[in-house]
Amino acid sequence: MNAVKSARPGLRREILLRKVEIIMQEQLLSPQEVADWLHVSVDWVQAHAVRKEPRLDHVKVGKLLRFKKTAIEQFIEDAEIKGRIQ
Repeated sequence: MNAVKSARPGLRREILLRKVEIIMQEQLLSPQEVADWLHVSVDWVQAHAVRKEPRLDHVKVGKLLRFKKTAIEQFIEDAEIKGRIQ
């Protein structure tokens, strides 16, 4: 059991470092930037990010919501295929 506990902090650090690496490789957008891009309100962006089944994939940086540009592009593409944004 002690071996598992001692391995966990290292694993958590690895996961955190990987997330930071991914974030640094890709441009992150604020809720305001996403709202401006989609021509919706910031409240709409936040509501669609934090619901039980989010429609907008997001990254939490502390308490802040950030959005990968590629995720928003995918959201737009999916909406075009389905014919509408819900």
